[in-house]
Amino acid sequence: MKKELFGAIIVGGLILKGCAPAPSEERMPVQKLEATHLSGASLPFLSTDASGKVILSYVVDNDSSAALHFTTLADQQWSAPVKVAEDTNWFVNWADFPSVISWGDGKMAAHWLEKSWTGGTNYHVKISRSQDFGSSWSAPVTLHSDTLPREHGFVSLVPFPSGRMFASWLDGRKYPPASEHGGHDLSNEMTLMGGYVAVDGHVEGEELLDQRVCDCCQTSSVLSDHGLITFYRDRSDDEVRDIAEVRWTEEGWTEPSVLGEDGWDIMACPVNGPQSDAIDEQVAVVWFTAADENPRVQLSLSGDAGEHPSIPIKVSHNSTAGRADIKLINKDYVAVSWIEIVEETGVLKVAVFTIDGQRLEEWDITEISTERKTGFPQLTSDGKNLIIAWTSDNAVNTAMIALKEL
Repeated sequence: MKKELFGAIIVGGLILKGCAPAPSEERMPVQKLEATHLSGASLPFLSTDASGKVILSYVVDNDSSAALHFTTLADQQWSAPVKVAEDTNWFVNWADFPSVISWGDGKMAAHWLEKSWTGGTNYHVKISRSQDFGSSWSAPVTLHSDTLPREHGFVSLVPFPSGRMFASWLDGRKYPPASEHGGHDLSNEMTLMGGYVAVDGHVEGEELLDQRVCDCCQTSSVLSDHGLITFYRDRSDDEVRDIAEVRWTEEGWTEPSVLGEDGWDIMACPVNGPQSDAIDEQVAVVWFTAADENPRVQLSLSGDAGEHPSIPIKVSHNSTAGRADIKLINKDYVAVSWIEIVEETGVLKVAVFTIDGQRLEEWDITEISTERKTGFPQLTSDGKNLIIAWTSDNAVNTAMIALKEL
């Protein structure tokens, strides 16, 4: 196969009913977005604020320090980069990447990981806030109350209009005292924690959401019409590691419930967590499983704020490396990205589904390595376009798919 597959559309452009953005009947190609400042970068994270502004954060890591930057998209061009923070003691990991999010009106937040034990793998989550769209940033604070040298990470941030944030994260406070060398042990138990970050940056209302979860899979939290939902990979006593959810209700957090019940029995963390999105009562979740020795990416949709999720819909076709992402374009359409394995070659794919699960259109974006260095491709939408980001050739690469307004 050719290395770059931009513009290769598998399913033809469709005209969809209603007035929502949809794949173009003119089969608009996938357009690569060039930016010289993304050379040497990795660990992309994409988000879209309430105004439709697309924000791309990334890390530049060299021999002496690592720095978190962000850039915004306007008129198909990435803006000059803004540095959020830089230090010599960051924990830089291919699967546990920093993020930058925005509320609009200048409000922003960022998180990254800072080593808590020289020479080990233990690290803390740091949070910083900006009130002037990144021109200045507050002094970073530690997200969690546990400040002992343990592993804390895989953060998901959800902004509230008031300026507060909700954060979910994996927390190793139940681990035995850390050694200088760190390391994993199946007898250790990672927990899922949640808490709120106030406008002034301090953390309040920290709470245990699940006492035993998978060690190093991403968490994903969303705000629906019915409240907060956090999705994550659970870990049963029998080492079944399926996707679970906890929900905030008037009575507090619910007990964990399994989504899909794949029955994936695995004696290790697959480092492949769920991703989710919500608009009002619509909730969409995508995840990877290899249960029954059948690697696949699955999609679940709900029209009642996730209370009755659909039977999982298979997104991938053959073998897959997972690393999926998801974005609701609006209340009618949802986009999913994932890495497919085609003839032993990784291919980054994007597909659009109706909210009732009908696959409408699909694109091959590019060939991509399935090694760790490529990280987790990212997907978002500004309501008119899909924007994709991934790491390859020692750079963050980005592309856009136009969606036609009907």
